[in-house]
This record gives sequence, C-alpha cells and structure tokens, in this order.
Amino acid sequence: MIPSLTASENVSLYAVYLTESGQAREAVGLLEPYMEKVQPDLDLLTAYGMGLTAVGRGRDALAVFDRARQLDPSNPMVLVNMATVYLTGGDRARARQAFEGALDIDARVARAQNSLGVIAAQEGRTEEGIERWKRAAALDPRDYQTLFNLGSVLRKQGRQPE
Repeated sequence: MIPSLTASENVSLYAVYLTESGQAREAVGLLEPYMEKVQPDLDLLTAYGMGLTAVGRGRDALAVFDRARQLDPSNPMVLVNMATVYLTGGDRARARQAFEGALDIDARVARAQNSLGVIAAQEGRTEEGIERWKRAAALDPRDYQTLFNLGSVLRKQGRQPE
C-alpha cells in the first residue's frame, strides 16, 4: 500500500538518505510505486532520479528528470541533476550545457559552478576551473568538495597562499 500524498515529502527524503548511504537499490524500490500509481511531485521525482543514477540507470534517470523539468522548468537543480547524469556517463559536452542552463536560471547555484570547474580542469582549462571554484566557494563556503577541488589545484600549482 502506498502512503498518502502528504507523506511524499517524508518518503522522498528517506529515499535520498538511502541513496546517500549507499542503499540506492532500496531507494529505487521504495519510490517505484509512487512513479506508477501517484502523480509524483518534484521531490519524489528528484529522489527517484538520484537513486536511478546511483544504481547505474542513467537513461532512466534522465527520463525521470525530464518529467521533473516539465513539472517545474524554472528549477535549476533539475538541470544540475541531469548534468550530473551526463557527467557520470562521460558526456561532458551535454553536462556542460545543462550546468550552464542551470546557471542561466539562477547564477547562484554553487554546485553548477563547482561541476563546471571540474569539467574545465579535466579539459586542461585550469584557470577557468579555479575561477569557477572560487565563485562556487563564495556562494557556498561550506561545500567541502569545492574547497577540496580549489585547494588541490592551487597547491599543485604552488599557489599555497591562495
């Protein structure tokens, strides 16, 4: 039996926790009934797409994120999630396009800036990566991934004071 719609926020949050703790298969199984029998909200779609990504079902995750985008085209995080799927699959060009699309919606999305920094560094554009990471760190100074990326590259370049 599927819990009431009022419980959907709790279910989506629980599914995110499952995915983040390495139990993505359980999260996907928990959310599948919502995808089939209930008009899912953005939180449920996001949690389901993240779970699908974590279990290696990128194509299915993109379809879910497409549904989320139709539900709320003004949400930059949907594009960030899509970009993450593309990046996980090795498609940096599509990932870059989606991350930039997220920034077109809201230039304050630190995760998009961080990820564009990663792409730039992978492609040999280290200075662009550094600038992206600086912007991301200014937007979210507690994001350890951004700080690690920025610090690691600056250290490799002998720029420890920065």
